[in-house]
Amino acid sequence: MAGVAHEVNTPIGVAVTANSSATDNLKQLKQQLETNTLSKNSLMTFLTHIDECLTISSSNLDRAAALICSFKQTAVDQSSLDISSVMLKEYLANTIHSLTPLTRSHHISTEIDCDETLSVVTVSGALSQIIMNLVSNSCVHGFKERTNNQINITVQVDKQQGSYSLCYRDNGHGMSTTVLQSVFEPFFTTTRGKGGSGLGMAIVYNLATQALQGDVKIHSQPQQGITIIFTFPLNLS
Repeated sequence: MAGVAHEVNTPIGVAVTANSSATDNLKQLKQQLETNTLSKNSLMTFLTHIDECLTISSSNLDRAAALICSFKQTAVDQSSLDISSVMLKEYLANTIHSLTPLTRSHHISTEIDCDETLSVVTVSGALSQIIMNLVSNSCVHGFKERTNNQINITVQVDKQQGSYSLCYRDNGHGMSTTVLQSVFEPFFTTTRGKGGSGLGMAIVYNLATQALQGDVKIHSQPQQGITIIFTFPLNLS
């Protein structure tokens, strides 16, 4: 139950942020309407922003509902996870876009370096959850009290091995050797008593190694950001 609560927290938090942003914009729209200062350009800007907020809020609430109805992501039961073919760059971009309220509030610029034609057969839900957990972790730990934050995702293919590597990097605070050694342990957290449960990275590891049948390596030093390299099969069977 603690794991499910942790997983639901990210999409619910993003939906709340998006809803709050839309509410603020509606208040401004109402004020301009009441004072007869509303222009066509302002109206179009308001409508575009609110439409984006509603789309992001809806997708994240759907995500939360799916997690509540199923323990798939935390149980990591291979037989219950759906395998499908996805265009990897597009899928990663859509996952990052669904986190826009989170990345925007932490002043994060994101970049994805991946062949647009690369198609992989994988458990897409598990891959999405890994990315969401990593971004959330960067925001909570790596980018605390920082600006000019960056997240880079690089994908490289090894056709001989029938695999691809996905490298996730941020330029945040980084980790000490002690933290690095325990980062994938369940319930290990550096924010105990401040909302941290220590489940996020443990679930990332379980999803990567069990559901996606891959490998994980992590590198970091204090004030040098974090680099996590995943190696996954191109065609998961």
